[in-house]
Amino acid sequence: MMSSTTKAVDTVDHVILGGMHDNKATKCWLRLLRHGVVFRIDACANDLESTPLHRQWQDILEATGTSGTTFDDRDNRWGQLCDLLIKTSLPVLQQLAPKVPQDRSLRGCYHTPTYYLQLVRDSGSQEVRASVTSGPVDESPYGFQAAKEDGLGAFGLGLKQHRSCDVKIVETTASLSMGPRKVETPDGTVHCLQACAQDSKRLGTDHISNNSRDAIRTYLHLHRDPLKVPGVPAVSGLVVDEDAFAGILLQDIQSAECLAARFGAVTTLEGLETIRRLVSGWQARISSVVVALHDRGYYIHDEVPELGIDQSVLFVDEKDEIWLPLSQISQQSEMTDHSSELMKKDEEAVRRVFGEYVSEELARLEAQTGST
Repeated sequence: MMSSTTKAVDTVDHVILGGMHDNKATKCWLRLLRHGVVFRIDACANDLESTPLHRQWQDILEATGTSGTTFDDRDNRWGQLCDLLIKTSLPVLQQLAPKVPQDRSLRGCYHTPTYYLQLVRDSGSQEVRASVTSGPVDESPYGFQAAKEDGLGAFGLGLKQHRSCDVKIVETTASLSMGPRKVETPDGTVHCLQACAQDSKRLGTDHISNNSRDAIRTYLHLHRDPLKVPGVPAVSGLVVDEDAFAGILLQDIQSAECLAARFGAVTTLEGLETIRRLVSGWQARISSVVVALHDRGYYIHDEVPELGIDQSVLFVDEKDEIWLPLSQISQQSEMTDHSSELMKKDEEAVRRVFGEYVSEELARLEAQTGST
């Protein structure tokens, strides 16, 4: 799976939602959002062999995957391939997704017209064009899916309900490749969004999971039985879509950036001294949150090694307070050897972030600012 980005083609932003290619230029696909319409573009070498487009495709990817190829080089080549597929499909994209006033409500994130395209060669020529194979179908660009039953216990908690069509997306189109994170309710209040999403299957194990609903269940549990320590965003409302439960609204962590970005933004000696004063309090706050979650049977780590606590999942707000949003969390109904293992992983991860990572960053900043 290749990285998400935004490509400006025909003076229009095309939000890249995902895609994939092999290094031998035999097949690839691209999923994008243009003017509120989603397109999936598929290309197969068997259909396009010996065409100018296929030769361009091969030229772009000829060095990808070879030893010594850097991530930046691979990312640049992916961007070139996106440009090529979009420009080839442009007549169909222009026809099916013209520039019209867009619905900026959250409803479109659950119901978006989606077309499937295949690149084909015109009979008797070397010209390649996009052909619609199916659509429009009603899908979510981000895998959002409202719950058809009240299985999450969201209703009856005294939380204000908002229809998805009444909730406005705050972010610009260019930042929506991963789905909206900030929304605004009719009263003008900005919230963070935790949307219900579809189940996902983990490669290699076929294990079915749903991180979004696990996180929502935890947030709602903490709404009923709040932690006595700050550090987890509070639930501020519900979202419903066509009378089905679509997600929760959370308090807005204003001007928040991940811990790694917070360190990356420090360029002065004064900024370094501020960080030095803050880190011990940050570690104490996150440690307290993790212990409180463990007391309720909740763990950040799971059986997937790359998921857990690190500098990318901790956020610092404009007041320099640190937060742990619950985008990834699991629950154990009783203490077992497995839950003890997860507890140790969480605790070790906190120590690693505020030990190894913070120490390395402070050393880097000291060298950068000339501090001793």
